[in-house]
Amino acid sequence: MKKHAFNKTLIYDDNCPLCKAYSGAFVKTGFLASKNRVGFSEISCGSLPGSAQKITIDWQKAKHEIPLIDCTNGTVKYGIEALAEILSQKLFFIKPLLKISFSRFACKKLYGLISYNRKIIVANIHPVINQIDCSPDFHFYYRWMMTFTCSLLSFFFTTIAVKNLQLSMPNHFESFVFFMLPVLPILYTGKNKNRLADACTHVSIIGIVSTFLFMSSTFLKNISSLPQSIFIVLLCMCACVTLHQLVKRATYIIKNNIA
Repeated sequence: MKKHAFNKTLIYDDNCPLCKAYSGAFVKTGFLASKNRVGFSEISCGSLPGSAQKITIDWQKAKHEIPLIDCTNGTVKYGIEALAEILSQKLFFIKPLLKISFSRFACKKLYGLISYNRKIIVANIHPVINQIDCSPDFHFYYRWMMTFTCSLLSFFFTTIAVKNLQLSMPNHFESFVFFMLPVLPILYTGKNKNRLADACTHVSIIGIVSTFLFMSSTFLKNISSLPQSIFIVLLCMCACVTLHQLVKRATYIIKNNIA
């Protein structure tokens, strides 16, 4: 077997299913060797497993920006620089793209949006491995940006789905639903701004399930020869996913004492 020439190690949050998924994808697609993907819980006193070299990692920064360690000289890159280093092995345009100010700004904002909200996105209720918790700090700006983005997408998909299905709705019904989404979390969380932001984000993410409704209604509209029963099955699937998310996120809120 050919030895992997990329001698750099990625330290990922092994308590986060999202981090496990994309870092695992790097291994499966050949960007990283399996030995060069190490979880936070496997790190001992700042040293990499099997390495005598002491690595200096900014652990506070690493909670929000994934670190990539050069095993040759011990230097560390974080966040989009780390991901660019990995991806540029096969995607030559990544690094030049980040040299463009607007692209770099957009990538950093997108990365921050996902990184600071990754625990909310997956609503992971599994216990922390080896008592090592690298959960990101609460970031008010990114939490509300996630709420706004998900609510806007939900509003967009729901509006199109209603039009596709030619449903009879009261005037501005979708707008009413969109602006009323935060009311229940506000009543539920009171004046605690952190709890309010978390609850609103959970509600807005559940609303993204409307994408399934949008896709199924568009599919049905464009292929009119299909029987109505297919849409009914898709609608039931959408309802099941919504119910699953409701239960999962309610459990997450209770387990993490957000409520």
